[in-house]
Amino acid sequence: MLKYEKISKQSLSSLAILALVLVIAYLPISSFLFALKNDAFTGYFPPKFFMSESISSGHLPIWNPYINYGFPQYGDMSSGYWNPITWLIASTVGYNAYSFTLETLLYIFLSGVGMYTVCLHFRFCRTACTVAAISYMCSGYMVGHLQHFNWLSGAAFFPFCIATYLRCIKKFNIKNILISAIAFYFFISASHPGLSIAAFYFFFSFAIFNFLKVKTWNSKSNVIEQLKVHCFLVGSILLLSMGLIVGYLDIIPNFVRGEKIGLASTLLDPTSFKSWLSVLFPFATTKNNALFQTDISMRNTYIGITMLAFFFHALVQQKNRTQKFFLITGIFFMLLSSGGIFKTLAYHTLPYIGYVRLNGEFLIFSIFCFILFGAFSFQQFLKVDQPLARTLKIIFSTLKLLCIGSFLFALIMILVTKNSLMYNLSALFVTAELTSKLKFLIDNVSFFDALLFQSITQFIFCVLLQKVLHPQRRKYLVYIVAADLIFATLLNIPFTGTGQLSVKQVNNLIQQSPKGLTIPSLIPIDSLDPRNDVKKIIGAWSMYSKDLGTVEQVAYPIALKNEAAYFAALQNGDSNWINRPFAFLANPNGRIELKKFTGNSFDFSVRSPSDDTVFIQQNFYAHWKYNNDSIPYKAGKSFMAIPIKKGQSEIYLSFNNPSVKWAMLISLLAFIIYLFIIIFFPKRSSPSLPPQ
Repeated sequence: MLKYEKISKQSLSSLAILALVLVIAYLPISSFLFALKNDAFTGYFPPKFFMSESISSGHLPIWNPYINYGFPQYGDMSSGYWNPITWLIASTVGYNAYSFTLETLLYIFLSGVGMYTVCLHFRFCRTACTVAAISYMCSGYMVGHLQHFNWLSGAAFFPFCIATYLRCIKKFNIKNILISAIAFYFFISASHPGLSIAAFYFFFSFAIFNFLKVKTWNSKSNVIEQLKVHCFLVGSILLLSMGLIVGYLDIIPNFVRGEKIGLASTLLDPTSFKSWLSVLFPFATTKNNALFQTDISMRNTYIGITMLAFFFHALVQQKNRTQKFFLITGIFFMLLSSGGIFKTLAYHTLPYIGYVRLNGEFLIFSIFCFILFGAFSFQQFLKVDQPLARTLKIIFSTLKLLCIGSFLFALIMILVTKNSLMYNLSALFVTAELTSKLKFLIDNVSFFDALLFQSITQFIFCVLLQKVLHPQRRKYLVYIVAADLIFATLLNIPFTGTGQLSVKQVNNLIQQSPKGLTIPSLIPIDSLDPRNDVKKIIGAWSMYSKDLGTVEQVAYPIALKNEAAYFAALQNGDSNWINRPFAFLANPNGRIELKKFTGNSFDFSVRSPSDDTVFIQQNFYAHWKYNNDSIPYKAGKSFMAIPIKKGQSEIYLSFNNPSVKWAMLISLLAFIIYLFIIIFFPKRSSPSLPPQ
């Protein structure tokens, strides 16, 4: 009989295994040989870079003036503005290509640690905890969404929410409540809004499930105890999230995505049912867009052969109530992530689901639930020192037959269609550089190539796993499981996660941006250097140049309504001011000078031969004021104007939202107090509730 584990030296050695698996499985990234591609640097990095540049210059990053004529940074739900880790990095080493890459790897590692912690709560043995953690950390969701930074961070903190919540309802004390509140806050502040919306439904259902279990104890005190737990926990989370709540409430009425999106838009990029081919052949889903009919990042559902086999084993075994909950919940989110009729029904019946555009986002809840569901069965298997039962033998035989059948199918299709890399291998040897060879392989490998190759490798892993599940060979089990998931991860990363440039090359591009918050130049916006050569690598140069203004709208999740109206007019050829500097006088004979700039404020010196108007091409927003208490008026579709008198004038224009600053202070104080209580105060527990 295997002994149950607590946090110990053995658990620490398991975490070391997770760290090693992380480094090897994500080697193209962890080695810095290849940088993350697409949205990672073009969308998620620029606001973080602005925060570190602003802090290094001694200014609080409240208003971001560089993205599409500016928006309140505290209302950005995609950049992790309220995430303490973001502030820690921005205020210390600062954001560059290296620190951003390491933060990405940190979240992937934390996802494994979180799953390990959840399994410990259910008193799984060390092997079961480690295997489940590796399966989650190297799951298809993580590999597929390497470019979606706040999807990874949400996936990292979600298991900690589960583990700390379960700890709270098992033993009610102030430390457990505050630890759980911090875990939930990290999840909310670091995640994409769609994950937070889905998590609300997950935990609402989970709370009802646990509450109903309490009622069966026929003890009024236990029911009251559970009500206290949930009230204290929700209150603690709300207090800690005060800054985030006030900031989001401030921007929601003013930005485009603050309203429910159309049904057609909310059905985009699901994890289609055909994508579940990746549960056995993840590499095959990197090709054939016509078959899967969704973005490549949404297709990968892989959880490893071990967890797949024991998932099916758990289906035919007797299941406890907790397993049933995770199975049903996993199926619910699987259907929701598939879009179509299921998402349409949810769109019309479940509040806020209609705000989520990319359905594949929901897949992480299915991945988590299915791994944990299978881990229960895996744990029961490891407790008994016996060879594979008949059911497991049938499962592994079926998986091997599927591999053989897929191999034959792929081979026949290659011979019939000639659609294969093998017919173009000569061109591979023409290119000398490693990156060029890799690009050639990525571009030319076919769906049938991928299926053929993966069917061979998966057959081998099925054979190896079946052998090491024997009691006398189980000491090798974790290594084979790790090899399976490492191999699958390495195969898919070039297609879903990395570009052709190294981290060093990307960082060199970023370093071409001026240091700190420099005073922007007063030259016509349409004469600013657009640097289109960097657009596909690190995003629009206007987010880095430290000059204000752009001739075309940057694709960014936060778009103010004023901003959208301006760019729509610009696209239609309506009159605009792109041939003027970001700040100018109506009278061309006047003179304007920007003496000081902090990102949140502008200090102008103006001289005009007559009464005049100063136009500032920054988005009009409620909290702008000039000369302490005067409010600029809206000019054109989106910008600001300030009237001045003849002669010399001094204008101090600033963006200030006292409500957000006070709420930010409350959140900071709450965070410090929570940590102080957790570290220095002794535990005072209510009696433990009955085992679950």
